Amino acid sequence: MIRITPLLFLFALSLSIASATEPAVAPPDVKLGANANSNDIGFSSVQAALAALSKKEGVEIREKQGWTTISDPSERTIWTFAPIDHPAYPAVAKRQVVLKDGNMFLDMRVLCESTTEACDKLALQYQQLYNKTMEDIRKSQSAQP
Repeated sequence: MIRITPLLFLFALSLSIASATEPAVAPPDVKLGANANSNDIGFSSVQAALAALSKKEGVEIREKQGWTTISDPSERTIWTFAPIDHPAYPAVAKRQVVLKDGNMFLDMRVLCESTTEACDKLALQYQQLYNKTMEDIRKSQSAQP
Protein backbone atom coordinates (compact mmCIF):
# COMPACT_ATOMS: atom_id res chain seq x y z
CA MET A 1 0.00 0.00 0.00
CA ILE A 2 1.32 3.44 -0.90
CA ARG A 3 1.56 5.97 1.88
CA ILE A 4 0.47 9.35 0.58
CA THR A 5 2.42 12.27 2.07
CA PRO A 6 0.67 15.64 2.44
CA LEU A 7 2.38 16.94 -0.71
CA LEU A 8 1.39 13.92 -2.78
CA PHE A 9 -2.13 14.17 -1.38
CA LEU A 10 -2.34 17.79 -2.56
CA PHE A 11 -0.93 16.73 -5.90
CA ALA A 12 -3.52 13.96 -6.22
CA LEU A 13 -6.31 16.28 -5.13
CA SER A 14 -5.30 18.92 -7.63
CA LEU A 15 -5.31 16.28 -10.38
CA SER A 16 -8.90 15.41 -9.64
CA ILE A 17 -9.86 19.08 -9.69
CA ALA A 18 -7.73 20.05 -12.69
CA SER A 19 -8.68 19.57 -16.30
CA ALA A 20 -9.23 16.14 -17.79
CA THR A 21 -5.78 16.38 -19.36
CA GLU A 22 -3.57 13.67 -17.95
CA PRO A 23 -0.58 14.96 -15.99
CA ALA A 24 2.89 14.20 -17.25
CA VAL A 25 6.20 13.62 -15.57
CA ALA A 26 9.44 15.07 -16.72
CA PRO A 27 12.00 12.29 -17.22
CA PRO A 28 14.51 12.15 -14.40
CA ASP A 29 17.29 14.64 -14.95
CA VAL A 30 20.26 12.79 -13.50
CA LYS A 31 23.51 14.63 -12.90
CA LEU A 32 26.49 12.57 -11.85
CA GLY A 33 29.67 13.53 -10.02
CA ALA A 34 31.62 16.12 -11.99
CA ASN A 35 28.62 16.67 -14.29
CA ALA A 36 26.48 17.83 -11.36
CA ASN A 37 25.40 21.44 -11.58
CA SER A 38 23.92 23.48 -8.74
CA ASN A 39 21.35 24.95 -11.16
CA ASP A 40 19.71 21.54 -11.54
CA ILE A 41 18.48 21.26 -7.95
CA GLY A 42 19.50 24.63 -6.54
CA PHE A 43 22.40 23.29 -4.47
CA SER A 44 26.03 22.54 -5.33
CA SER A 45 26.00 19.09 -3.74
CA VAL A 46 23.84 16.53 -1.98
CA GLN A 47 25.37 17.51 1.37
CA ALA A 48 24.72 21.23 0.73
CA ALA A 49 21.06 20.46 -0.07
CA LEU A 50 20.60 18.39 3.10
CA ALA A 51 22.29 21.00 5.30
CA ALA A 52 20.26 23.93 3.93
CA LEU A 53 16.91 22.16 3.80
CA SER A 54 17.33 20.79 7.33
CA LYS A 55 17.51 24.36 8.62
CA LYS A 56 14.65 25.75 6.52
CA GLU A 57 11.54 26.81 8.41
CA GLY A 58 8.25 25.17 7.50
CA VAL A 59 9.68 21.90 6.21
CA GLU A 60 8.76 18.46 7.53
CA ILE A 61 11.66 16.05 7.99
CA ARG A 62 11.13 12.30 8.27
CA GLU A 63 13.50 9.37 8.42
CA LYS A 64 12.58 5.81 7.58
CA GLN A 65 15.01 2.95 7.10
CA GLY A 66 17.85 5.43 6.66
CA TRP A 67 16.09 7.48 3.96
CA THR A 68 15.60 11.15 4.82
CA THR A 69 12.57 12.84 3.28
CA ILE A 70 12.07 16.58 3.50
CA SER A 71 8.69 17.96 2.43
CA ASP A 72 8.61 21.67 1.61
CA PRO A 73 4.97 22.74 1.14
CA SER A 74 5.96 26.33 0.28
CA GLU A 75 7.78 25.05 -2.81
CA ARG A 76 5.45 22.05 -3.45
CA THR A 77 8.58 19.91 -3.27
CA ILE A 78 9.65 16.62 -1.75
CA TRP A 79 13.36 15.91 -1.33
CA THR A 80 14.50 12.33 -0.70
CA PHE A 81 18.07 11.59 0.39
CA ALA A 82 19.59 8.12 -0.02
CA PRO A 83 20.94 6.46 3.13
CA ILE A 84 24.68 6.05 3.64
CA ASP A 85 24.49 2.29 2.97
CA HIS A 86 22.70 2.72 -0.38
CA PRO A 87 24.80 2.05 -3.52
CA ALA A 88 23.84 5.49 -4.95
CA TYR A 89 24.91 7.41 -1.82
CA PRO A 90 25.30 10.37 -1.82
CA ALA A 91 22.16 11.10 -3.81
CA VAL A 92 19.04 13.22 -3.60
CA ALA A 93 15.84 13.31 -5.62
CA LYS A 94 13.89 16.55 -5.90
CA ARG A 95 10.27 16.13 -6.94
CA GLN A 96 8.27 19.30 -7.47
CA VAL A 97 4.72 19.88 -8.62
CA VAL A 98 4.74 22.51 -11.37
CA LEU A 99 2.08 24.03 -13.61
CA LYS A 100 3.10 24.64 -17.21
CA ASP A 101 0.82 25.65 -20.06
CA GLY A 102 -2.23 24.76 -17.99
CA ASN A 103 -1.00 21.23 -17.29
CA MET A 104 0.28 19.85 -14.03
CA PHE A 105 3.64 18.11 -14.03
CA LEU A 106 5.80 16.41 -11.49
CA ASP A 107 9.31 17.64 -12.24
CA MET A 108 11.86 15.19 -10.92
CA ARG A 109 15.57 15.80 -10.74
CA VAL A 110 18.16 13.49 -9.25
CA LEU A 111 21.58 14.64 -8.13
CA CYS A 112 23.74 11.57 -7.62
CA GLU A 113 27.41 11.65 -6.70
CA SER A 114 27.98 7.89 -6.90
CA THR A 115 28.74 5.61 -9.84
CA THR A 116 26.83 5.93 -13.10
CA GLU A 117 25.34 2.45 -12.69
CA ALA A 118 24.07 3.10 -9.14
CA CYS A 119 22.70 6.51 -10.13
CA ASP A 120 20.89 5.14 -13.18
CA LYS A 121 19.25 2.44 -11.04
CA LEU A 122 18.15 5.03 -8.48
CA ALA A 123 16.65 7.28 -11.16
CA LEU A 124 14.78 4.30 -12.61
CA GLN A 125 13.41 3.41 -9.16
CA TYR A 126 12.06 6.95 -8.75
CA GLN A 127 10.46 6.81 -12.19
CA GLN A 128 8.82 3.48 -11.34
CA LEU A 129 7.54 4.85 -8.03
CA TYR A 130 6.04 7.82 -9.84
CA ASN A 131 4.37 5.56 -12.40
CA LYS A 132 2.87 3.40 -9.66
CA THR A 133 1.64 6.43 -7.73
CA MET A 134 -0.01 7.84 -10.86
CA GLU A 135 -1.63 4.49 -11.61
CA ASP A 136 -3.05 4.31 -8.07
CA ILE A 137 -4.38 7.87 -8.40
CA ARG A 138 -6.01 7.06 -11.75
CA LYS A 139 -7.59 3.91 -10.30
CA SER A 140 -8.98 5.82 -7.33
CA GLN A 141 -10.37 8.52 -9.66
CA SER A 142 -12.05 5.99 -11.93
CA ALA A 143 -13.64 4.29 -8.90
CA GLN A 144 -15.29 7.57 -7.87
CA PRO A 145 -18.84 8.15 -9.18
